[in-house]
Amino acid sequence: MKLQLNLGMASATKADYIVVATHSNDGKLTKSNWSKELKEAFDSCHLAKDFDGSKGSNLTFDMENGRVLVLGLGDKKLYNSESVRNVAA
Repeated sequence: MKLQLNLGMASATKADYIVVATHSNDGKLTKSNWSKELKEAFDSCHLAKDFDGSKGSNLTFDMENGRVLVLGLGDKKLYNSESVRNVAA
């Protein structure tokens, strides 16, 4: 299984799993650093409307390049290395 972590998501990635971590700002999902292709695939997922990026939340969906796992890191104002460790554990 190929697993790739792409922090910028500036370009499309081909992998079995694409892992994307995102924040919420005042209860709204932050996806400004996502590629256009990823945003479109996410927005077309019927569960996306309920995903807000809250801490510990996750959403999996399929796109042409592979399966995407989106991890919620919670409020960006409260973000620190400990919160990332807890989400990844």
